[in-house]
Amino acid sequence: ILKYAQGCNDERPIKNKRGRPTLLLEEDELLIANWVRNMAKAGFPVTNKELLDSVQHTLNKAKRVTLFANNRPAETWIPKFRQRRNLSLRTAEILDPGKSQITPHDLRQWAKYVEEYFKLVIVPFLPDNGMEGLLTDPARSFNCDESFFLVSPGKGKVLAELGSKDVYLSLKSSAKTGVSILATISASGWILPPSVIFPYERSQPWMAKEEMPPGIEVFCTKKG
Repeated sequence: ILKYAQGCNDERPIKNKRGRPTLLLEEDELLIANWVRNMAKAGFPVTNKELLDSVQHTLNKAKRVTLFANNRPAETWIPKFRQRRNLSLRTAEILDPGKSQITPHDLRQWAKYVEEYFKLVIVPFLPDNGMEGLLTDPARSFNCDESFFLVSPGKGKVLAELGSKDVYLSLKSSAKTGVSILATISASGWILPPSVIFPYERSQPWMAKEEMPPGIEVFCTKKG
């Protein structure tokens, strides 16, 4: 298909982009891609299945007729759609509701409360440097991050009798029992030993330091 440049005296032909036409209109794909991005920004990222469900539901509701079987794109449509719209598959990090609702104002207010607490409770017992050294010394400012690993993460797909509706996996421990790994580093770059927190009330013989990789600190709490 050839289109002619407007305003050119010689009317030289300009070729369209090569490749098969998309099964959805250009504006349709743009709306879908923007919806996917906005959902991810809002904390509700879309899975492949949810994408296909939404496209099918929207096309059916609008009574549109497409080349998709039952107006539902095939799985093979998704990688090409992602490539055209600069989207990628990512592993979403779980964020609890309390953290997701924190605003910059909340952080500033928290810093103010911490400073007031230091002035009232901590500073009176400091020797000479007082508040200034406490808040400005990078070697005294630490950040700790936690990763939680389930003891029994379960299995993926399992074999069962054909037609079975409910297939259960019986676990010896609680489904939410896990081990916490803590990484702590100061603003000056001082890295504390990694800490492993096991879900036990008392230390077990196999938790002895000589049984662990070097440089790891082991602790126990009731819930891990």
